[in-house]
Amino acid sequence: MDLHKIVATNIVELRKQNGMTQAELASKLNYTDKAISKWERGESIPEVETLKQIADLFEVTVDFLLTENAMKEIQKYIVPKVVKRNRMIIAAVASLIVWIVAIVVFLYGYIYFNPSIYLWESFVWAVPLTCIVIWIMCRRWKIKKFDVYILSIFIWSFLLASYLSTMIYETWIIFIVGIPVEALVILLSLLKKY
Repeated sequence: MDLHKIVATNIVELRKQNGMTQAELASKLNYTDKAISKWERGESIPEVETLKQIADLFEVTVDFLLTENAMKEIQKYIVPKVVKRNRMIIAAVASLIVWIVAIVVFLYGYIYFNPSIYLWESFVWAVPLTCIVIWIMCRRWKIKKFDVYILSIFIWSFLLASYLSTMIYETWIIFIVGIPVEALVILLSLLKKY
C-alpha cells in the first residue's frame, strides 16, 4: 500500500477512535480542516514535525502512523470506553461499600454502646481501606499510572489513622516512617522496564 494511504488510514482511524471531527483535529494542530481532509484522502502527507505532533496528540509513535494495519494490531490492546466506564463505576461502588460499612459501624456503636467512645475512627480508617480497594482493582485491571498516588494516600492516611487511634500515647513520631516509605514508593515508580 502507498505510504500516503497508510498515513491517511491511520489518521482517520485514530481521529474517529478519539471522537474528533476533522475541524477539531485541525484546531489542535493549527491547520485547516481542508488540510486534514487532504491527508485523510491520501492526497498529501503531513510534514515530519506535524506527524510527530499527531503522534503525541494520539499517544502513539510516528512509526505507528507509518505502519500498515497498525490500528488492527493496537485494537487488541485498547480497552473499549464502555469497559473503562464500567470499571470506574465498579471502583466507585466498591469504595462506597467501604464507607457504608464505616457508617454502619459508627451508627451501631453510637446506638448500642457509649456514644462518647471514639466511633469517628471508623471514618478515619475508611480512607486507607478505600485506597487498598482501589489499588487492588487497578492491579487487577493492569492500570499502573495511579499507583504512586494511591500508595501515597494510603501511606499517609494509614499513619494518620494510626496516630489518631493512639494519640494519647504521643505517637506522632510514626510520621517519620512515612518519609522513607514515600521515597521508596516514588523511586520504585521511576524504574522502567527495558
